[in-house]
Amino acid sequence: MSDAVVIIATVKVKPGYEERVRLAVSKAIDASRAEPGCLSFDVLQDVEQPHYIIFNERWADRQSWLNHMKSPHVIDCTLSAQEGVESISLHELAAIDPYVPEDEESDF
Repeated sequence: MSDAVVIIATVKVKPGYEERVRLAVSKAIDASRAEPGCLSFDVLQDVEQPHYIIFNERWADRQSWLNHMKSPHVIDCTLSAQEGVESISLHELAAIDPYVPEDEESDF
């Protein structure tokens, strides 16, 4: 298993705060993508339920993600958006590697 960590976070925004939270989050995207260990960082808004914002992140390792969470742009985003956030669901995930039977040789 790889050391890479995938983060899926779902933020439920209070009614009427969608644009405020979206703006706060959008200000942190480029800085997050430029961080050491960031393999991908996407923020998505549900089309049919715009009060849901989903973070889909991939980090080289857990420490890179922990450093990200302490970065100034994440702290600024959190402080700017917190009034409009109803709840956050966070999942720290590890990839499951494909099964390769022991008697099969890999070309890799």
